[in-house]
Amino acid sequence: MAQWTRDIRALMETATTPEAWFAALATTRADVAGAANRMVVVRGFLEVDGTQDGVGLVAGEGICVVAHRESGKVAEARLGAWAELCWYWQSVREQFRIAGSLAVLDAQRPGTGALAEVRRDLWRSLSAATRKMFAWPPPGMPRSAPGDAEHRAEHAGEVAVSAQAPPPDTFAVLVLAPQRVDWLRLCEPGPHQRALETRRASDGTWERREVSP
Repeated sequence: MAQWTRDIRALMETATTPEAWFAALATTRADVAGAANRMVVVRGFLEVDGTQDGVGLVAGEGICVVAHRESGKVAEARLGAWAELCWYWQSVREQFRIAGSLAVLDAQRPGTGALAEVRRDLWRSLSAATRKMFAWPPPGMPRSAPGDAEHRAEHAGEVAVSAQAPPPDTFAVLVLAPQRVDWLRLCEPGPHQRALETRRASDGTWERREVSP
């Protein structure tokens, strides 16, 4: 297991605030030239054993984020370009910049083997308020006034979004397959510490080297 994985798992076990799970996900925009960045909630790690295919994942660890199927980040993930997750842990003043490819698990491509259960299990783990969001109109669509009949019709399906029901077609899971990790620790009075970890394509192991911050 890579050092960065051990470090993050240890931090996750001791996290006491919801904000600890917030990270910034940067992608390449699908509609215009440029980058897109947004805050996301990390939903956990996924072990990929190399036999689970159908969605373009490589063997190793994956980081899971949920999204609406029609969202920009899902469209950008389908482009096949790399993405980067920036995760800062205030409690220890450590930053992890995790870069790699993004795969999409949805109703059309749920993956095979144990991977096929990931989308269902994540759906069941969500709060009722979060599940309701997947009955809303696609992100970015014009929104009518709250009192309009059209608005009421748009949200009438919210009550039907149950944890026990199969995930709706609008529910997707993004899995970031890390290939490079840039770790930084802010030290007082200094100097800061920084290390780069790179995944070897030949055997999936990780190489770590200390660098100047």
